[in-house]
Amino acid sequence: MITWTGVTATDGSFTDLDFWMAPEPGFARVIMMAGGIAAGLVRPQYSWGSMGATSGTDALAYLTLRPAPEGEPAAEIGVCGYGGGAEALVARLVERIAAWDNDLNGSGEHLWIEVHSEGTEPTAGSLIQVHRLDNQIFVGRSRAGERVDPGRQ
Repeated sequence: MITWTGVTATDGSFTDLDFWMAPEPGFARVIMMAGGIAAGLVRPQYSWGSMGATSGTDALAYLTLRPAPEGEPAAEIGVCGYGGGAEALVARLVERIAAWDNDLNGSGEHLWIEVHSEGTEPTAGSLIQVHRLDNQIFVGRSRAGERVDPGRQ
């Protein structure tokens, strides 16, 4: 199944969306080989694959692109899902993309990313905290034109 989100980008670049989606349970990089595309799977967002997520053992979903309708920005992002739990997983990712579109897309703002050892207090201004096995990732937002500290990119 595929759901088109209505979320577009002028240059076809969905800047920072990958990091915005990182807190999703089951978040993963989905590598797509030419055989998958030849077998009829929907083309991934990038030439190497897409960002996506799994839902336990019953669903996989990943991002895809298509040209936007005439008169609209260059590309629209969609979510393609497979498996018994695909509908719920796709809906969850579509909701996350809509939040990114409302909060960041086209705002001129960008995200900063820091990686710290587990147990570190969140950096001031962190919007997203992702805990992994041995570290944690803090993601925050810089306003348009705001200088980003070189250690924070």
